[in-house]
Amino acid sequence: MSIENISKSEAFNIYPNPSTDKQIKLVYDVNTLSLDNNDVSIYSTTGQKVFQNTLSSNLGFQSKLLDLSSLSSGIYLLRFTSGEFTTNIKINLK
Repeated sequence: MSIENISKSEAFNIYPNPSTDKQIKLVYDVNTLSLDNNDVSIYSTTGQKVFQNTLSSNLGFQSKLLDLSSLSSGIYLLRFTSGEFTTNIKINLK
């Protein structure tokens, strides 16, 4: 029997993508990531920051619904940061 390590990239995900109602759910595991400095930013294709939110740093599995209805339909870059870990995901809002 072996123990499988979970990488930091597997401790974060979003859905649905594309989003037809401009609602995106983030799921992340603070046990695997960092207890501080958890936030999400969204950038336009021109590089302008159009959304930012600080996320819960409570231990364990977390989920957060982002209401992006104030943004126009299109392609954006979502940047999730947790301590030293950063990941970028292209999102499509319809």
